[in-house]
Amino acid sequence: MYMWLFNIYKSENNFLYHLCMKFSKKIAVLMLIISALVLAQVAFSEAASKDSVDRFISMLSDEDKGVRESAVRELGNLEDPAVLEALNDLWNEEMEDEVVFAIEIAVSKLQLLDIDKEVRINGAEGLGEKAGTRTAVDATVGEIEGASLFKQLMVDDQEMMVIITVLEKALAIEKEKKVKKAITIAIQRYKLSDRDKDVRKKAAEFFGELAHPDTVMFLGRALESEQDEEVSAFIKDAVSKTEWNDQVAITLKQLFNGITISSQYLLIALGLAITFGVMGVINLAHGEFMMLGCYVALVAQGIFASFFQPVLGLYWALAIPLSFIFTAGLGFALERSVIRFLYKRPLDTLLATWGVSLLLQQAIRNYFGANNIDVPSPSWLLGGVEVLVGLYLPYKRLYIIGFTICVVAAIYWLFYRTRFGLKIRAVMQNREMADCLGISTQRVNAFTFALGSGLAGLAGCNMSLLSSVGPTTGQNYIVDCFMVVVLGGVGKIVGTIAGAFGLGETNAILEFFTTANKGKALTFIAVIIFLRFRPTGLSASKGREDVRLETH
Repeated sequence: MYMWLFNIYKSENNFLYHLCMKFSKKIAVLMLIISALVLAQVAFSEAASKDSVDRFISMLSDEDKGVRESAVRELGNLEDPAVLEALNDLWNEEMEDEVVFAIEIAVSKLQLLDIDKEVRINGAEGLGEKAGTRTAVDATVGEIEGASLFKQLMVDDQEMMVIITVLEKALAIEKEKKVKKAITIAIQRYKLSDRDKDVRKKAAEFFGELAHPDTVMFLGRALESEQDEEVSAFIKDAVSKTEWNDQVAITLKQLFNGITISSQYLLIALGLAITFGVMGVINLAHGEFMMLGCYVALVAQGIFASFFQPVLGLYWALAIPLSFIFTAGLGFALERSVIRFLYKRPLDTLLATWGVSLLLQQAIRNYFGANNIDVPSPSWLLGGVEVLVGLYLPYKRLYIIGFTICVVAAIYWLFYRTRFGLKIRAVMQNREMADCLGISTQRVNAFTFALGSGLAGLAGCNMSLLSSVGPTTGQNYIVDCFMVVVLGGVGKIVGTIAGAFGLGETNAILEFFTTANKGKALTFIAVIIFLRFRPTGLSASKGREDVRLETH
């Protein structure tokens, strides 16, 4: 097909072919002239634009605030990110509120052009917040002192149209879903203060369908300033939908936080339950093993930051196994050197493990200092997912829940699918009979204590994702974990799981209705009342007084 067309054009009988051949040189010269004119026009436009930018930037240092404000608005309309530095410099020095207000709008406009989507979101949200000044002025002007100045700090109709045009232009070229949502919300916020009531009604309907908790205050101000009853009804409906969605999101978020807390309790208490159930040893240094896991994560992060900077986010792959190995090894050494000489002497065991906890705390203070330290989270655990409007689940907490499920599954496999687990369960049920059948109870004791200490180290490593690390970090959780073990029933893994989630969710719910301290106190009271009527815990087949301390 293409060859056929080419032959037609190349044919001697073709008029266009002869015409092009005749005037080919003139056409080439004409094309060169046109190209030169286009390049000259582009160069002239760039030079003129640069001259405009330089002229407006020079106006930023004028003594007249009106000149500075006008220059700021013009720079914001140029859509040139290069002027951001000049605007930010003026922002830090400017004292006049009107000029600062104009700078905030101009900077937000320019942020919409940034390559970083988070910056673009900030720009859209910044412009959207300025829409609130229109409704705020209508609702409060004349009722507050300095109302004339407050009225100056608002977006007028002309500037509103300019901002909406900028936002719509940014929306047309935007590809990121989150940025498009932020821009759309900003546009609708301006339309909610439009002079046309039909436009305001549609904007109110939009916010009613969105039902985002962050819009409640803005809708409330719009409702106060709204004069039309029909539009007010639409806004009230949007407010009621938003408030209901907010309550649902808060409730679900609190329950989710309770699951996260329960997961942490479970990781720490699992080791404690295994140690207590098999050996009858109350390890008061268990919290310090968790604290050591936190510092292992800190050390692993420091190693990668110093030697493997390009793959810094992978330091967690070293921190997890290292925290388990280090704390398990330390627990094994503690059992072999101290604990095994103190069986049948529970009070001495308490004093010895308490002394070990003090030694570990002081060692950390001497090496890392007494202040709490934040452990930077891996980059792949930053951020989260919005499952519902207003319900944002951080990746860190989702990871902790998933990790806990994997650990519980691994413990179940160890206990019920391996010979070593069979030996542990045998010693837990009847130590004397297990010893008579040839099971080395001392070896089981040592490895069980190491396993419990290693689980505490894993819990501490994960804890560093949620809070800062300090020498006394373990003390904040040890009481709760002992309560989980007692509540679940001595030596019962299933009971420990149930106790951890029961305690964590109860604590989260009570904190929601009261405060953190009152919630914890009420949780402890509830546990005490429960144990009064069921001393054996949730699933124990024997009471705490029946736990055997004989290990030889």
